[in-house]
Amino acid sequence: FFRRTIFADGHRNVVRAVANGLTRSGSVDGYVWEVLSQVEPELAGRTRVVSRSEWFGFPPIVCRSDRVNAAEIEAFSRALLTMQDLDAGRVMLRTLHLDGFARPELQLFDGIAARMAEVGPQP
Repeated sequence: FFRRTIFADGHRNVVRAVANGLTRSGSVDGYVWEVLSQVEPELAGRTRVVSRSEWFGFPPIVCRSDRVNAAEIEAFSRALLTMQDLDAGRVMLRTLHLDGFARPELQLFDGIAARMAEVGPQP
């Protein structure tokens, strides 16, 4: 079935590749497909969701652990966590189809960690 694969350089491009018949299937983040179905319904409408994974935490925004206390990292973190408090931030969040950012409980990512353990170490 997977005789040949391509790299589409982004989730939206995966949907485009499937919708245009370049590929027969693809895997995309559910958030991306849901937003595409709202902002580009004609594109998403030329695809069909055939399977959904279990619920995973939204991909985190991360930094190197040795930089976590750097002033610019702390400023960026504050900007994300308070974005919904500013008019410009609310506009940006609406554009992204998000309602805000939060510090997650780490167990939110346990499902991802379990999948990575199944795959094993990568070179």
